[in-house]
Amino acid sequence: SPSPAAIENHQTAGVVLYVEDDPACVQVVTAALALRPAVTLRTAGTASEGIAMARSEAVDAILLDIGLPDGSGWDLLLAVRELPEMASIPVVVLTAGPGVVPPGVPGPDRIMTKPLDIVACIEAIDELLAPTVDVSRH
Repeated sequence: SPSPAAIENHQTAGVVLYVEDDPACVQVVTAALALRPAVTLRTAGTASEGIAMARSEAVDAILLDIGLPDGSGWDLLLAVRELPEMASIPVVVLTAGPGVVPPGVPGPDRIMTKPLDIVACIEAIDELLAPTVDVSRH
């Protein structure tokens, strides 16, 4: 069951885009974000749909599955990082594989393995959508 600390923080707000073709995974993330009423979840089932959505609306963070029907999530990550307006959006890669970033692809902000842990998922989103006071980067 989720830890009290994970549930209590309701300050997290923003728009999260989840690019995933597995309905079960989408269900897990939807359940996790139900605990964050101020977070809006948008979902896309393919890489091309994901990039179109990321371009067309303001997205604060992207959750990215690697095995997509029309290509690899790594390609989508590369595409996102090459667009100036999206270069700084935090990206979490969700993978059932080893989570090794291919050569030439910029590393995601975080890699999470499947099956997804709801609490870890909430905590990652809390961190990604937190106000951008990141002491470690200064």
